[in-house]
Amino acid sequence: MFVRSAQPIGLCPLKYQLLQALTSLSDSGVGFNRRAIHLWTHSAQEVYIDSVMATEKPAESKPPGDEYWEMYKLFHEERVSLADEARKLEIAAITAVAALYAWLATHHVHGAPWYIGMPLVFLATIRAALLGERILFMKEYLKSVEAHVFGKESNPPGYETYFSANAPWYAHIRISMIFIWVALLVVTYFAPRFLDK
Repeated sequence: MFVRSAQPIGLCPLKYQLLQALTSLSDSGVGFNRRAIHLWTHSAQEVYIDSVMATEKPAESKPPGDEYWEMYKLFHEERVSLADEARKLEIAAITAVAALYAWLATHHVHGAPWYIGMPLVFLATIRAALLGERILFMKEYLKSVEAHVFGKESNPPGYETYFSANAPWYAHIRISMIFIWVALLVVTYFAPRFLDK
């Protein structure tokens, strides 16, 4: 807090007026950050006073819906990574089953080991189904964010909304994924009966 005093000896009138103005602002209850401004007197003495920097900064302006776009970006990136994970899971399951059967056949193994692939594929199928459900859930959420930010009648609409309306072939990808997992389950159930000879 500033202390009012008589004009210091050697302090020019302009600097004294500035000191008085800062003092009156401080006394009125305005909050200040502590930063030194120094004024030089004619006698080469330094006088330090608090600066007139208000502690409250103006709020940064953000475009409307900006907080939604941050969430949108995060969820979209997660959705893409989940789709990659689902594809990698398919490839890993097919490769593992093929490698297992090749190893069992070349080492002349008989009996129960041929059925090891079935529970593994079953667990991988459950994981793939959960990934697929999460991807579809996120798609619906992203569409609702787009409807909120753009409006339902916007032209062009958001990407997820546009993609859902104009990419009917995408349903075929889901159907093909289901077919792959069902086929793997059938193969791991029936193949040991024919391969274990």
